Amino acid sequence: MIHMSRKSIFEKMSENNDFSQDLKTIRELCESKVMIRIESDNYASTLEEFIDQKKLILKWPHRNRCFDCTGIKNKIGLSNLDFDNPSIDDVLTYLEYVANMMRLFENDRKFKMGSLGFKFSTNLVYTSA
Repeated sequence: MIHMSRKSIFEKMSENNDFSQDLKTIRELCESKVMIRIESDNYASTLEEFIDQKKLILKWPHRNRCFDCTGIKNKIGLSNLDFDNPSIDDVLTYLEYVANMMRLFENDRKFKMGSLGFKFSTNLVYTSA
């Protein structure tokens, strides 16, 4: 009788936790330029650029005395984040920051986030950065 011990793809997937690569992927998605059509205006912007351009950060009750995304990142220690060798704390802080910025964007009356990603309007076009 031959007994083969084989790992399922789910077991293999759970073994390969590369937080550095995961963090880089999320950063790449957040820093991708997207085309946003709002009425007659078009914007090519990243999530942070859009938040800063529209001054949405001023609507965030947790902003302390920060006026833009860079100020928030400096305040919470993300300005010098080592994306090649992040600590678990760095990963969680970055994810929390991104989730809050996405929520800030989503809560703006004019723009809503789609269930499968950003849906800035009916016209969404990804462009190369």
